[in-house]
Amino acid sequence: MRRSLVPIATITVLLIGTGAARADFVNPGFETGNFSGWTLSGNTDFVTIVTSPVHSGNFAAEFGTIGSLTFLSQTVSDTAGVTYTVGGWLQNDGGTPNEFDIEVNGVTRLDLLNLPGQVYTQESITFVGTGSDTITFSFRQDPAFFHFDDAFITASAVPEPASLAIFGTALAGIGLLRRSRRRRTGG
Repeated sequence: MRRSLVPIATITVLLIGTGAARADFVNPGFETGNFSGWTLSGNTDFVTIVTSPVHSGNFAAEFGTIGSLTFLSQTVSDTAGVTYTVGGWLQNDGGTPNEFDIEVNGVTRLDLLNLPGQVYTQESITFVGTGSDTITFSFRQDPAFFHFDDAFITASAVPEPASLAIFGTALAGIGLLRRSRRRRTGG
């Protein structure tokens, strides 16, 4: 009895070829030693890049804005209709008042007020991409400093439309092969 390797090869190609929609920040860990790729606005007093404490790499952003928010934003190209998780790693020296929030296209999705002192902790939200979205992180830390590092944006694992078409064709081919085998064996 001869077996065909075509279905196995087809499935392997499908599994390797199926990807997720991508979106990426420019300079997500501030490893350029500055805010290149990002737009800073609002109150930018006491805002800088530091070498300690960092979550990873050599640099992190430091925010000690007093009385009002600093906005750190970047517009990313993404895929409309795909769900993304966006966030970063936040460290807080402690003291109040303080505030950290995440916005997507000007809509606040996470607003944390008067956080206690904390080591680097991941803060994130999910949103559905529109094709081009502006992500904004906001900071206010009156008596001390926030440190922010390793901003990220990741897509849920959604097959690309071409992969879905190939997958459907492969399934139809597997069905036809099984049907053909049954006819030959009389089953």
